This record gives sequence, structure tokens and C-alpha cells, in this order.
Amino acid sequence: MRNTDAELVRRIHNKETNAEAFAELVRRYEKRVFGMVYRLLEDPNDASDVTQEAFLRAYAKLGSFDPERPFMPWLATIALNLARNSLKSSWAKRQTLDESAPSIVDDFERIELLDEVQTALQHLTAEQREVIILRHVADLTYEQIASVTGEKVSTVKSRLFEARKRIEALELRKEARL
Repeated sequence: MRNTDAELVRRIHNKETNAEAFAELVRRYEKRVFGMVYRLLEDPNDASDVTQEAFLRAYAKLGSFDPERPFMPWLATIALNLARNSLKSSWAKRQTLDESAPSIVDDFERIELLDEVQTALQHLTAEQREVIILRHVADLTYEQIASVTGEKVSTVKSRLFEARKRIEALELRKEARL
């Protein structure tokens, strides 16, 4: 039977196989956090660094985590703040997708899909990009996204609507050119 996130956090607090319990949390959420951060930073190396830092910070701050609440939104808040800081510090160095990263892109079809996603995301505002990534990559609810971003649920819904509308318009323009 799979342990819940709350059970794993309690095991870590109680010093019961805490390395093993934390490793399980990392396994559960590493890909989602990396995907979220990667879509924001657009660089696999930076995303990997921020993902690692997010888990290190989460471990260090685990005492402030309420096990009665979902773990992923709390972790996403840490990762999003680190990604925002990374963007601020390296704004001029932002790069497009590194197609040679074998751990992310392993075949031609995936490269094409990721290019299309990256292109669509680049046409969004930073706020729209964040909510799209938190909803569709991190798989958070509207309420969880509002908690992570510090915005109202209505603002989250509005940003998601506008982002989807903008992406749809890009798709229609692309089809018209074909």
C-alpha cells in the first residue's frame, strides 16, 4: 500500500527512515516540479538546478509544512519562487529549448511537440505562463494555484481563460498559414 504524503512527512519528522521517506516524495513529484520549472525557465540545466534546490529547501522547511494540506502545492510554491528568482537573475541569458538534452528530448516527435509548446508559452505573459504551467504541468487545482501565486481564484481563472484564448488564436493563425 502506498503511503500518503502526510504519512511520509510524519515519518520524516519522527526521524523514522527519513531519507527513505523523503526520497519517496522526490520520486513522486520530481518530474512534475521539473516540468513546471522547465516551462518557466526554458533551459533544462537551470530547471534541473532549481528543481534540486526546491527539494532541498522543502526538506529544510519541512517543519513549517502542515501535513493536513496537500504537499504538491506547497512544493510548487517553493519551486515557483525559486524559478522567479532565477528568471530575475538571469533574464538576459534565457535560452530556447536545448534539443540535445537526452533526458528530456529522446525522439523527433517529442522535439516537435516541445517546440510547439515552447512557442505557445513564449506568446503568453509571465502571469499567464505561470498559471498554465501550474494547471497543466503541475496539475494543481484553481484554489491551489491561487494559493501558490497569491492571487484570487477569479484572477487565476481569468488568466487561464486568456492564456488558452491566446494559444487557440496562435493555432488558428498557424493553420491558416499551412
